[in-house]
Amino acid sequence: MTLNTAQTKKFDDEISYADTSAATPVPELAKATDTVTAPDGSKGAKAPRARRPRNLGVDAGAVDAEGAARAKADEVAAVSIGLSPKPPVYEIGSRVNSTGVANFKRSAEKHEEKPWLTDLSKTFDAQIAAEQRADYLIPASAITVGETGVVHFASPAGQDGLVKEVNALLTERAMFGLASRVTPGGAKYLAQCPPALRAANLNHWLKQRGETELTLRTRNAPQFDGRLAEHEIFAACGPKYAAHDVDQVMRQAAEQIGHNARGTVRYDGYRMTLDAIFHTNVEPKNAVAGEFFKGLIRMKAADDGSGSINVSLGLWRNLCLNLIIIDFAKVLVGKRAHIGVDTIAEDVAELMKVANERIGLIVGKWSDASAENILERYDLGDADAVIRGLVLNGAVKAPGVKSEDMITRLRRAWEKEPGYSKTAFLNAITRCAHSEEWRSWEDAEELESTAGELLYQPVWNLDVSEKTAEQLLA
Repeated sequence: MTLNTAQTKKFDDEISYADTSAATPVPELAKATDTVTAPDGSKGAKAPRARRPRNLGVDAGAVDAEGAARAKADEVAAVSIGLSPKPPVYEIGSRVNSTGVANFKRSAEKHEEKPWLTDLSKTFDAQIAAEQRADYLIPASAITVGETGVVHFASPAGQDGLVKEVNALLTERAMFGLASRVTPGGAKYLAQCPPALRAANLNHWLKQRGETELTLRTRNAPQFDGRLAEHEIFAACGPKYAAHDVDQVMRQAAEQIGHNARGTVRYDGYRMTLDAIFHTNVEPKNAVAGEFFKGLIRMKAADDGSGSINVSLGLWRNLCLNLIIIDFAKVLVGKRAHIGVDTIAEDVAELMKVANERIGLIVGKWSDASAENILERYDLGDADAVIRGLVLNGAVKAPGVKSEDMITRLRRAWEKEPGYSKTAFLNAITRCAHSEEWRSWEDAEELESTAGELLYQPVWNLDVSEKTAEQLLA
């Protein structure tokens, strides 16, 4: 199956807070190696560069090295999965202020109020089962529409060989689908007609279409009172329509999507939007401008034949110090039309799997990095073995600094805030970059970026033999 890809779409989404701050944005400083890129892709002259502040304090607006590295690494990952996130209006990595801290807390609290996706996925199971849906492939000329809106047709013989006479109310949504397939003028005119004239028009064109087949989707009428019909036609589709309804989509989402997703769903009886939502576990006090703090996989489905099953993903990014200016970038992963009953379930599952893998580059670390114990994963005895492995295998290095000296520097940084998770060792690298003396400030920035690269590196090479260690430390 070929996945359809759309252009990135960005728009405001559900979060809005009151701004109580009047801070002044600090423009991002250009790097010495940055070049101006023309629209045609050609490179221009190098831009001037000024030294980026390295303030590690917790004051609002101060640049936090760890937060900057985190936001920059997430930005790279976001671009790699097809998103075009807006840059923050403050220097990336600038600490949020008290309003921002409060709003980040509120965002996390609102997220915790949402149900788990696995629980949400069962929402419509009982409802749709009770509807007793049935699809009938019927020639157009065999369908009759009454003035009361009741449609009559005879279903094909079942396994028992009996033909079933069906009377069902034609819903407005189904009328539009029926009219668009059999009348030359579509449904806009018929919607304005009185019932008798509407029925006469439909019956005329149904007879004209002869043996052209239509798929009529029926279910129990929600407010059946015995006066008209027990069932309703909720969709009129083409002959190749392959049903894959919202309850099936929701169950697949629960199976395919991980990363501790919570969710929301909107359903009007015909169309559904299901959001699998993720939230950062970064402490609000450590949040920064440029922080990606929420993500989603959005699934749209329609049971009435009005559209394909669409799967997209998106990220929310904080652009200021208050969590007031927020960017939401969204991109389509792919879509699957309701054609081909044998493969539709497999294809939808594949779309969800692809979306889960892509969004996982950002949201996966929100739970994994803090929980993963490096000593246990690599069967190492202590933190010093991790530090030596990172340095002696060349993952952490700096020009002009010998391996033994780098081990000492990194160990000193780790001891400031010891821990055995991936986050603890990454924090030590960023702290080392800004607390030690280096040959140049470019070397410090390069070391800082190393932490961001290691964050997304699934496997660390920490294995060093005694012989190799002696040679490298000699």
